[in-house]
Amino acid sequence: MNGVEPEYVLDPETEELFISQWKVKIMSTNRFNKSIYTPEDIKKVLSDKYNTVASEFIALAEKYDLKNDVKYTPAKKLWKCVYTLKKSKRVIFTVFASPEELRLKANLFNIDKYLSVYTLTDTIKHQLLNNCWDCGDCHGNCRKGVRFKLDGQSYYKCIGGAFTFINLDAADFRKIVELTELELKENEL
Repeated sequence: MNGVEPEYVLDPETEELFISQWKVKIMSTNRFNKSIYTPEDIKKVLSDKYNTVASEFIALAEKYDLKNDVKYTPAKKLWKCVYTLKKSKRVIFTVFASPEELRLKANLFNIDKYLSVYTLTDTIKHQLLNNCWDCGDCHGNCRKGVRFKLDGQSYYKCIGGAFTFINLDAADFRKIVELTELELKENEL
């Protein structure tokens, strides 16, 4: 658009995305436009304090050649970007973004292998233990949970809700980037 950075504005009433003077239906109502949204587009709705953090997650995904799938979820009025391994299609992490919130769900299946030598802040520990539920094996329909030890105590958390971090400060989100990279390195073995 003539070298000018477009302005992205989401109309909450109509759930239409306006890009400068162009009006584009959001991808959830126009499935043919799915591929036009990128993780960089999500950064445009985040508050300034989370733009650097979002860039770090995007860089991590690019470093490990993860596939991304960006969608807008009208019911929750937020953007969602799922990052998966290309070969196995295993979800590594999911970013949820709105002007008020940055939430990350990191699938840290192997957390027990590196948690014992990694120092976490009290805020991260609190969210690690309280933003999810204990695994109950869901009557045989469960994907199984993740077992790990933290501060000498054992936990078994459901992978469906485990490891969700919401509105951390930038330094704590960077620690989650590091944990996610450890998980990716574990997958390379």
